[in-house]
Amino acid sequence: MTNRLFVSLDIPADIKDQIISIRNNLYQSSDNIKWEKREKYHFTIKFLGDVEETKNEEIINILAGQLKDQKKIYCEFDKFGFFLKNGKPEILWLGLKFNKELMSLAEKVDTCLLNFGFGKEKKQFKPHLTILRIRGYENISEVMKFKDYLLPKISFYSDNITLIKSVLKPDSSVYYNIGIFKFT
Repeated sequence: MTNRLFVSLDIPADIKDQIISIRNNLYQSSDNIKWEKREKYHFTIKFLGDVEETKNEEIINILAGQLKDQKKIYCEFDKFGFFLKNGKPEILWLGLKFNKELMSLAEKVDTCLLNFGFGKEKKQFKPHLTILRIRGYENISEVMKFKDYLLPKISFYSDNITLIKSVLKPDSSVYYNIGIFKFT
């Protein structure tokens, strides 16, 4: 049996609340919009894909070993942006400012998982938090307000990453934490 796994950098609860408050103040239409759930707010460090369940413990052990001396990482949000498909906004995201420590962490995770057959990431790591998957029934003029929004300074220290199992459902996915790695 396989699990769909990824490694994520966690966001403190109070920071998630700030993001949701900004989101709700910017988008004020009363339509039936389906925001990403609060519990799904994270930064993907590495997507592993479908992995044999028997490898979970080995992955947890290698990550624990590599991250045992990892220091908390300072993060600061930068801006909202969009991923486009055929020139149209498909995903609304919130990005982080460039951070050497976070880039180093992503590289460390990438490198330590090479022995499990996970390929080296080809693209440069660009941490982003998915806020909304645009389905076509949203008020696009309201969604586009995010593009020019000047974000107040929102910063935090992330003190752990998590190995997450993602179970796909017909209308969404459900996340299960299967390994949490605390920083010092």
